[in-house]
Amino acid sequence: DLTPSEVGKGGVRIYRGIEYPPKAVWQNSRHIRGCPCLVKTCIRMCDNDQEFTDMAPNGSYRLLTMWEPGEIIEKMHVEFVSPMDIYVMDGTPDCKAQLGVFGAVHEEAGTVLAVMIDGRVLTRDLEYLDVNDYCLESSGEDMIAIRCVGIAPQQEPKAWENEVPLGRLKYLLIMSMIAMVVTLSVYLYLPQLRNLHGKLLVGFLTFLFVNYIQFLVIHDRWPMELEYIWQYTYLGHFCWISTIGFDVWTIICGPVRLYNHKRENILLLRYSLFACVCPAVFCGLTWATSVVPYRADACPRPRFLEDSCRFTKETVTQVFYHVPLVVLAALNLLLYLFMVYSLKIHPKPPCTSPIGHASLVAKQGFQTYTKVAKVMILCGVCLVLMTTTSVWDCSPILRLLVSMYFSQGILIFAVLCCNVRTFKLWLQKRLESSMTNQTENEQALDQTHTGHAESSV
Repeated sequence: DLTPSEVGKGGVRIYRGIEYPPKAVWQNSRHIRGCPCLVKTCIRMCDNDQEFTDMAPNGSYRLLTMWEPGEIIEKMHVEFVSPMDIYVMDGTPDCKAQLGVFGAVHEEAGTVLAVMIDGRVLTRDLEYLDVNDYCLESSGEDMIAIRCVGIAPQQEPKAWENEVPLGRLKYLLIMSMIAMVVTLSVYLYLPQLRNLHGKLLVGFLTFLFVNYIQFLVIHDRWPMELEYIWQYTYLGHFCWISTIGFDVWTIICGPVRLYNHKRENILLLRYSLFACVCPAVFCGLTWATSVVPYRADACPRPRFLEDSCRFTKETVTQVFYHVPLVVLAALNLLLYLFMVYSLKIHPKPPCTSPIGHASLVAKQGFQTYTKVAKVMILCGVCLVLMTTTSVWDCSPILRLLVSMYFSQGILIFAVLCCNVRTFKLWLQKRLESSMTNQTENEQALDQTHTGHAESSV
């Protein structure tokens, strides 16, 4: 801040013994700013209390003009300057530009061979480091350059256990996944449940199951591919449940249409394309921006001054993750209100008519949709509380919320399979199977007796 500085000849500002020419001064709001690195050679020290020790035997500092490493020996030009010609900045370098996909850490870049006039340093490995990319640390008679280095995937710490208290909760997660498998088996086994809504529910459970699998291998910064799979499956299971709500809404609020298998297959194809392609589009857009949601700034693109990346982690998370979820949730709420209103004002038709059959299908689908939606709302509230509040400071509450979220599969099994209708359908299926087996056995015995009688004759 050069606001309290003195003005000399030719517009030169003098502050703390340093003369700032007009090219190194600019107006910033109500303050006058100056850049000492345009006047002196700037270096950066890691420790505020550390002194820049002598790098030349005569007690002065050795500054070199900028040359390529291969030309250093032949064209090296050395200037010995006093400490007053060097401006020392404090603090470690900012690793934002080196974060990459897996983050970055500070590590030694090697012993400093020389300091350039422009503030860069040359290490013994003949590597230049910009003044914004290093800090100097003394080690005996040498100066060591510390720089930011991106973390390789094999170096990535598995910090999920520390971030989210899984522990014994992973057994609850496994139980929830088993419950989802049982629910899938029930809906595939009972023919009465293998209608359009049942098939859409199978897609919903499949995506949710794949999403849960990743919690068993998750850690803080996991491989990029798993990030995209998590985004795809989480958005996908929302899309599948939305297709059930939309189909029930079209039956209740739309024109009456015959519900046959051909039309059911066409609708299943359309809904499947929507539920599978829509999340893939958002994942593709996320990939196109080279940023992964919920990852420290992963933009690998060139950085120009402070404008590091147009698409930051926060922007992509909001646009390609939160916004689709909010839009789908709002549409589902709107459809649900329309369905409730239509069911109240329309009389119930007889089940023997085509309209009555469609009404029965709509009623059963509405009940299924409502049950699953209640479970999703409960788990969604838990997820929002975990991510937007300070429950991380209270371990019991956090464990309770995580337990409720991981219980989603168990709750879905309870509301869909643990009811009188499902039990009756299962019992009916078992009785039909027993009767079919008995009939086949009797027919086989009759054929055997007939064969013996013909042989005797």
